[in-house]
Amino acid sequence: MSTKEKILDAALTLFAENGLPYYKAVGFVPTDEEKTVNGIRFTPMAYRAEGRP
Repeated sequence: MSTKEKILDAALTLFAENGLPYYKAVGFVPTDEEKTVNGIRFTPMAYRAEGRP
């Protein structure tokens, strides 16, 4: 893995670890477990407006 790839991986890891609480705070809820597709790690989420299921 090149230095550039290592830096990008570290940045994505940092965002993934710190981004989820923000999205939950503004009304998003996870719809599935964390996935990795084509090297991109993400948690599928859906927006739930306050007071709606």
